Amino acid sequence: MTLATDDGGRVTITDKQQLRTVKRIVEPLELGAVHDGPLILRNDWRARITQAANLHHEHGDLLVEDIRKWITGTDQNCLGYSGLDPQVVSLLIAVYALLDDRTWVLYGTPQESAPALGDMGPGWELRAQELPSPDEYATARDQAARLFGAPAKPALFARNIRALATEVLAKAKAWEETVGGVRSTLRRHAPLLGLADGPTDPRTAQLLEAANVLARLVRHPDDPTALVRELASLSYETPAPDLSHAMDSSKAVQTALNDTDWKLLTSVRELGGRDDSVGDRAQRLLERIAEAARAPERERSLVPALDQVRERGLNLLNEALNLERPAPEPQPPVSTTDPEQITLSEHGTPPVSSESGAQNTDRGADPRTPWDPQPSTGGATPLPAPRRITGPGALKDGLTGVREEIEAFHLAHPHTPVDIYWRPVDSGPSSEDSQ
Repeated sequence: MTLATDDGGRVTITDKQQLRTVKRIVEPLELGAVHDGPLILRNDWRARITQAANLHHEHGDLLVEDIRKWITGTDQNCLGYSGLDPQVVSLLIAVYALLDDRTWVLYGTPQESAPALGDMGPGWELRAQELPSPDEYATARDQAARLFGAPAKPALFARNIRALATEVLAKAKAWEETVGGVRSTLRRHAPLLGLADGPTDPRTAQLLEAANVLARLVRHPDDPTALVRELASLSYETPAPDLSHAMDSSKAVQTALNDTDWKLLTSVRELGGRDDSVGDRAQRLLERIAEAARAPERERSLVPALDQVRERGLNLLNEALNLERPAPEPQPPVSTTDPEQITLSEHGTPPVSSESGAQNTDRGADPRTPWDPQPSTGGATPLPAPRRITGPGALKDGLTGVREEIEAFHLAHPHTPVDIYWRPVDSGPSSEDSQ
């Protein structure tokens, strides 16, 4: 019955079994006529119930229970169908609501659809709804499709008006919140994003227009006809595809803005003042973000530009720290009191004897044993005797002796770390030739 009403009172039924079932119901109840395929509605019950309402001086909202009494009542102002089943009476009331284009209302609240036949009890009423003009509805349908992606049936019925208004209102409420959030965040961080004061950039101008459009629509939460008329009267300078995309993408943009590390971006802006490669890269990053922030979202999305702030910003900070970290200064050698000692590393301690072991006396080696510790005081670990290597052939033997000393020391003190040092000894102008 609803399909037939939407299609001008006529609908074709192709299923033969369904066609026979519909025929057995609608024709005895005088709801319509079924031929070999089409169902054609009749307006008999609309006229009868309207007449009963006039006889009872009811011209506004009609209570379902009153309509039920008019149908089954036997007094002179009623229709006298007293033998009908309650479910059948509910079906007649539902068809009347379709034919008379009335809205279902439960305890004063409009409903999106009719109740089940068994649920039509106290509290339900039928409300006659004021409709927009055919031109207003046609314009509103076009605006809804272009701005909100909301299709609507072409027939000018209250249920179609209500369905269109419900879908548009739901999107308008959600988008009004996210568009407002994006505008607020952009204003708060305008200097970092390279935005000018006020809605002078294309993005901020579009968002302002979107906010105005949404504010006009959400003013009509309880009046579908008023909302549809408002939708039909909308005017805006931004092309509809751009305006629709600005509203639809506002949630993703708001999420990206909320996830941005603004302190890090502030540090990147400070790096942009450097006169080096880090400064150049920081400046290019800020320029890319500013270009995206100024452009309309449909032309250039701000989301990927903000997503790269953390990774690239941290890389720039790390590189700047590496460039500013000073190189370690060389440690000066520790001087020794004995001129005959030479250190084996740059730190200068412990000193090693310049004389080689006894086994190398023929090449200037120290005759002492490989491990001949110097006496110590106060219980401290004794230090090995210094060792100086003077002959050209004494280097290998001298190093062998040093290794033996270290191994001997390690056996005596297995848990004591050992440092090895060396340094040249200036013995005069001819020292290089004599060594």
